[in-house]
Amino acid sequence: MKWLLAFIVLFHGLIHSLGFIKAFGIAPVEKLTRDISQKNGLVWLGVAILFIVVFLLIVYDISVWWESALPALLISQYLIFSYWGDAKFGTIANIIIMIAAIVSYADSAFQTQTGNELKKLIADNKHSSIILTEEMTNTLPPPVRRWLMYSGAVGKNIPSEVYLTQSGKLKTAPDGKWMKFSAEQWFTPQSPGFLWKTNVQMFPGFFLSGRDLFFGGKGSMKIKLLSLFSVADAAGEKTDISTMQRYLGEIVWFPAGVLHKSIRWEPLDENSAKAHFTINGLTATADFRFDDQGRFLSIHAERYRERNGKHVLSDWYVQAFDDAYKEFGGITIPNKLKVIWKLENGDFEWMNVEITSISYR
Repeated sequence: MKWLLAFIVLFHGLIHSLGFIKAFGIAPVEKLTRDISQKNGLVWLGVAILFIVVFLLIVYDISVWWESALPALLISQYLIFSYWGDAKFGTIANIIIMIAAIVSYADSAFQTQTGNELKKLIADNKHSSIILTEEMTNTLPPPVRRWLMYSGAVGKNIPSEVYLTQSGKLKTAPDGKWMKFSAEQWFTPQSPGFLWKTNVQMFPGFFLSGRDLFFGGKGSMKIKLLSLFSVADAAGEKTDISTMQRYLGEIVWFPAGVLHKSIRWEPLDENSAKAHFTINGLTATADFRFDDQGRFLSIHAERYRERNGKHVLSDWYVQAFDDAYKEFGGITIPNKLKVIWKLENGDFEWMNVEITSISYR
């Protein structure tokens, strides 16, 4: 769609250059039947140049291309009204470009908002250089200790910031179609929090912008169609607990995070343990399961799921794929996971996600 839009903008700009050609008699332009003064011819040329600039901004992925498009569209439409009989069909191109510009503006505003939220998350984070030692794991249940040893986290710094990128697919309903997504995520393990930002491709020309935030013990979720129309905007105590459980589920990507004082571990059996995560008087729990080697296998929780505008408790599973283990920065993590809701009428496999890169600071 980017290239289609770029072509429309370029072609529209070149069409405007015909007004200049007509005005200065450079070549005959049969489509323009009315005379055009040389002064107006220069205006037609100026608009053509503006649209070519917009074309280049789009091609080079400059997100604020819409700023240059706005004056081009306004002057273009003024010229079209002035020469309506010859140029009226140019309005169609202007409408297409205007719609794309509005979406681009909305997406730019969405990115600015999430950028400001990220700055607050990082600024509030506590930084300290602490080496995770084997002695520090002595109070953990045996399967959690084996996991930390297997991951390679022991002997390395407990990170204060984690940044990762994701790709994958998700569905909005059990019978829905898979939609591809890409995402970025930031974690602050020493002051538990995260920000997740995603772009979901619904079908050509339509996308969802999503942002999940966990900051100061509070969770919130925003989803917008084309970054413009709100699809979901969740907050409140149930969202807080649900987001805390998500944090627990994703702690497998920075295993040293299990040692934070807000997380208490309870042994269940030789390969399982329950995490109790308490912040601001709220507690979220989740059961972790590992194999004999210490590899993470799955996490299970009773988690709130939004259904028809209501929060409903459902069984939530996050499971590692068999080939899911990969090393990033000396830490072995399950980089391929699937998220499943266990519903009354069967399993709803909601998401498949793969970590494509990760860095620890």
